[in-house]
Parts: sequence; structure tokens; C-alpha cells
Amino acid sequence: MQLKQIMSSPVFTVRSGETLFAAASLMLDKGIGGLPVMSEQGQLLGLITKSDFVAREKSFPFSRDRAPQLLGHWLKAGAEAIYEMAKNEPVTTVMRKNPIYMAEDDLVKTFLEKIISIGITHAPILRDGELVGIVAQKDLLKIVTGAVRS
Repeated sequence: MQLKQIMSSPVFTVRSGETLFAAASLMLDKGIGGLPVMSEQGQLLGLITKSDFVAREKSFPFSRDRAPQLLGHWLKAGAEAIYEMAKNEPVTTVMRKNPIYMAEDDLVKTFLEKIISIGITHAPILRDGELVGIVAQKDLLKIVTGAVRS
């Protein structure tokens, strides 16, 4: 089975100048977990997913010590203050640059292998460098339910 049979299309996206607040609002409004970040010229620059909005433990520079970081900021200021800053913070500060992307003719098996080996949850689908879809882990449920495109 090919990814074009389960991918979501058209794709909701954000431009590189959009804020984290705008991206989070769009994800909530549309019930989606990831957004490709596009340049003004329509090129894929990165990917932002709901996991980018969750605190993760990171190492301090030049140290073995670790502490939680949220949206690229150390949590010493408090989560509320950091989320307040997100209203003006561009998506480019936390997006994953050069995201793993796939082609619509790639096999679902290849996406599954990338989920396991790399840990991705979303993959933009490109055709000749143009964004034509996105596949997410939840799209695998289409196979189980029979909601597959022919």
C-alpha cells in the first residue's frame, strides 16, 4: 500500500513568520497534531508537532546536568510565562528543520520503519518538491477501518 492512499490532503500549514500561538491555535481548531512550516515561496522549511509544545529534559550547554525546557526556554521562568511569550515567538524557533519527508508513492511499510527507527510521528509528502499531503501515525488507522483511498 502506498502513502497516497492514507495521506491527508490538502494540508494545513503555517508560514515561517507565524507565531507559536497561531500554530497551536490552528492545530487545536483543526484537530491535527502537526503542521509543515513553509517559506513565503511555498518551500518546506520545517515541521512543528504537538510534542514541540511539551516540556522535555535537555542538557545544559557544556554540562552533564539536565533540566526541563519548554518551547526552547528553560522552565525556571514557569510554564505560564513561557506560554505567554509564545504569543510572539515565531514557529521557526522550535520547528524541526529539514524534516523527514516522503513521496506519495512510498510504501506505508517505509513510514512504519521510520516511526520505529527515527521516532517520527508525521511526514510531509512531497511531489517534485511541492507539498501535496501529510501522513501521521493516526493515518494508519485508515488501514484498520478500511478508509483507504483507491
